Amino acid sequence: MKTKVRIKELMEKDKYITYIEIAQNIGITASGVEKSVRKMRESVEIVRHGAENGGYWEVLK
Repeated sequence: MKTKVRIKELMEKDKYITYIEIAQNIGITASGVEKSVRKMRESVEIVRHGAENGGYWEVLK
């Protein structure tokens, strides 16, 4: 399964999930998660509401 799909599934299950928690769940580095998330945010597949600390994720596509 693609990394993007796995990240989105985790975000849908827990909208407050962190990069580190995602990395631990799918077996890649936190920087790898950050890179994938950045690409998904640029293509408006996901959006972050609120601050980096205390905000939450919304999966759009």
